[in-house]
Amino acid sequence: MFFISKIFYQWHRIRLAFLELLLEGCMDKGLENKLNRKINYHKHKIEKLSKDGL
Repeated sequence: MFFISKIFYQWHRIRLAFLELLLEGCMDKGLENKLNRKINYHKHKIEKLSKDGL
């Protein structure tokens, strides 16, 4: 299970970086809110996986 957890951790880090780049150039407030929700989701998952002992 440890190997799979590392994959999930890396996936969330990649998605977070991608979404933050999208947010930088975003001019639409509706899309900006959606991106912020997704960013918070991935930050929460990274935090949870870190606490679970990666």
